[in-house]
This record gives sequence, C-alpha cells and structure tokens, in this order.
Amino acid sequence: MKISKEDVIHVAELARVQLSDAEAIRLQEDLSLIFDHFASLNEVDTSEVDPTLHVSGEEITLAREDLEESHQNLRKDRIESPLSPNQVLHNAPRIEDGFIRIKGVLD
Repeated sequence: MKISKEDVIHVAELARVQLSDAEAIRLQEDLSLIFDHFASLNEVDTSEVDPTLHVSGEEITLAREDLEESHQNLRKDRIESPLSPNQVLHNAPRIEDGFIRIKGVLD
C-alpha cells in the first residue's frame, strides 16, 4: 500500500507534530514499507490454522468455569496503601510549587 506525503502531513497535523519535508518523505517511505509488509500477510494461507483468541494461545470461552480457570494465573486483588504525595513528587522529573511540572502538550 502506498501512502502519500500528503497523508503523512495530514496525520502529523492531527497529532500536532511538526515535520520538515525531509522527515515527511522519510516517514512516507518507511510507512509504505510497513504497510506493504502487512499487506503481504494477506497472501498467507491460514485456512487450516485454528483461531487464536488469546495471546497466550489458550482458548478463552464465555463459560463461567472456564473464566475462573483462566484467572488462576492472576494474583489476587489486594488493597495496598497508596503512595504519599511526597513519594509521588520524589519520583517526578520536575516539581513546581508542589505540583508535577510537565512539558506542554497543547498549543
């Protein structure tokens, strides 16, 4: 699938990302290669491959017993004390007036 430079620029504008012409061209080429790779997957014959419903390969059904069994590998929910404000601020990269300061994301 060929993606146009205009498509790249449009998506960049939606994401509020500024691109130079060189960056837009490079992204156009890279994305076209990625889309071509995924398009090649359509040529693979999967007619005899069972569907995978879970990333672990285990089949999950809607039966209650099966759901309970599939959750055996998960830890039990437990109430833990939350981080204190000082602990949160200690982990912050930048603090201003007792608040976490972040880089602006909107114009």
